Amino acid sequence: MHKAQLRLSNAVALALLTEAPESRLRLPEAEQTPVERHVTTLLRLLALIGEVRFEDDDFTIAQALAAVDDVELARFDAALAAIELPRWRRPLDRCAQVLLRGVDGAASSDERILRVAERVERYLRFATRQLFWHGEIFDDLENALIDYLERESGVPAWKTASRQAPIAAPVLTPIATRCDGDDGDLCVVLQVIDNAILADPLQAWIEQIRGAELFTSQARRALTSVATAFKDSRGRHSCHGMPEGRVIGKLRQDREPVIPASDRLVKMQLDDALQELADTYAWAFFRWPNTMQESALAFVTRDASLADEWISLLRRHNRQRELVASYWNVASLQARAGGAQFGERHSYGEAALIAAAAESIPPWLVVTVQQSSAHAWRRHTARLGIGVAAAYYDQSGTDFIGVYRADDVDAYRALWRRLDHEDGIVQATTCGRNTATQVMEAYIGGAYRCGFRDCNALSQRLGWIYTHVHGGDRGEHHAMFHARDPALTNRVVAYAAKQPGWYLSGRW
Repeated sequence: MHKAQLRLSNAVALALLTEAPESRLRLPEAEQTPVERHVTTLLRLLALIGEVRFEDDDFTIAQALAAVDDVELARFDAALAAIELPRWRRPLDRCAQVLLRGVDGAASSDERILRVAERVERYLRFATRQLFWHGEIFDDLENALIDYLERESGVPAWKTASRQAPIAAPVLTPIATRCDGDDGDLCVVLQVIDNAILADPLQAWIEQIRGAELFTSQARRALTSVATAFKDSRGRHSCHGMPEGRVIGKLRQDREPVIPASDRLVKMQLDDALQELADTYAWAFFRWPNTMQESALAFVTRDASLADEWISLLRRHNRQRELVASYWNVASLQARAGGAQFGERHSYGEAALIAAAAESIPPWLVVTVQQSSAHAWRRHTARLGIGVAAAYYDQSGTDFIGVYRADDVDAYRALWRRLDHEDGIVQATTCGRNTATQVMEAYIGGAYRCGFRDCNALSQRLGWIYTHVHGGDRGEHHAMFHARDPALTNRVVAYAAKQPGWYLSGRW
């Protein structure tokens, strides 16, 4: 690793300074040195500016601003003078003048918020021009603050934080789960199938097992080349698994073909759909619900020897690493599946609280901070217990990783609400019975991935994991949950199914 890669960004170095469990900057200000107080004050200012810059809701901005009184404004000014940054004192004072001056006389905190909200409605555009149109206030403040820390001796922890080497952790290998039942004869094997990676074993299968056909809602025909099944209606090869509405299989005698409707595979009718397919076909391959990053294929049969034969074929072609989960001799996949994916309507993080409700200790919240994360998150992490903090290097650079105890539910929810935003930092929530170091090492070892097999491995290590898998654009994501105990997963699924605007999008 090159030395240039080890250099920490300003935001990451400052996070390491303030978020370490033993950091003096998390102490009450009365116990801090004058230099520490200036640093703490300036970080609060950066957090407030971040709120103005990234928050979409004007009333939320007003609530944050209303917490700043004249005494705090004086602290901001004194801290800016201490770091010798005159350029931004006047624009910040103009903003304070139009947004906050004169509201200290409000009879109550609610009245103060309403007064500030009225001013935000009238003057927010003016404040935005003052702060963001004529230079990068975040970079200027961060650079000046770091220069101040370098030349002052009042924060000895800075030398350690700013030069902290990124940590490493043992690789957490993605795994497939296996469930051996004794209450039925249904066998289901799930695997990832992106970019035709299973073309060779599938072709070998249809050559080895005679009688394979391709079924669609319009027709059925003998299948000699698996490539045919993966071409769309225009004859183009699909890079994202088998097109919907198709089955590769061997029809049982005197049965009519059945094509599984996609909505039955993601809702509570999943078991009925699988039983119907197993009754209709001696064996069948069909499209399984995808995530936004992985396409999946399912194999279903009532003949365990055929399921064994398929997995052996995957191993012979060195494709066993594509396995996601297998279920043997079960009556219900839903009762046995540890994984679930679902879409939420903004109440991000709530499903993890359902999982944690049966535990005697709050769950852990995993966050990562990059340079683009700014500082608004500080208002909320300050209310959470910090378990462990470190720098972590990956291919895109060096990030801060923190594992916090979700012991303030309002702060926890506030952080998850920022998931869709540029300054969002939340990554996952997991079982609170682990140590913070165990959580951090598992998450770093998994390289931040959140595919089917990655969630399997994380829950195997930690008990359960709640995270989000992302598509390409802002707002394109859905929840991934996996637990070692399927009963816990079913509790979360039952909660998700009852929420207005939420949708279930698959089990594994």
